[in-house]
Formats: sequence, structure tokens, C-alpha cells
Amino acid sequence: MKKRWRKPKANDNEIKIQYGNINGEINICYFYGKDFQSQDVHLFHWFLNNKKSTDYIHGSFLEELKNRGYDISTLKISIQKRS
Repeated sequence: MKKRWRKPKANDNEIKIQYGNINGEINICYFYGKDFQSQDVHLFHWFLNNKKSTDYIHGSFLEELKNRGYDISTLKISIQKRS
């Protein structure tokens, strides 16, 4: 059975990050409301995909999750701005 992907709706003050399908390509997707600026979305993207290694993380955060046995296709993050 083929997995159905739906586009989540983000509130005006919210950003949602999850696995999804964009133009037939499966990847991490970002959905955000009108109160978010592109710099905020870029910050999340940088954090998840930055390949700078530390003492605890080798490669990007997403790669580290994969290496530790996590299924990143189940990844979902939702955060709202303070009022």
C-alpha cells in the first residue's frame, strides 16, 4: 500500500517540520504561518542539516538520529512563537 502524504496546516505563529513528499521527492518539509520570517525557517533547516561534528554528534543531526537507529520518517516538530 502506498503511503498518502498530506500537507499540514500551520497556524500563523507556528512552524511545523516533518517528513513529506515534495514533487515526488521524500524529504524533510517545513510548513509555517505568516508570522514566521524566512530566517526562522533557515535556522531550523541549518540546525537539522548542519554537518559540523561535535563531541556528541557526528555529521548532521538527522544523520545522527539515523545512525542511532531512529526512523526519521516519523519525525514531527511543531513550535509556536510567544505572544
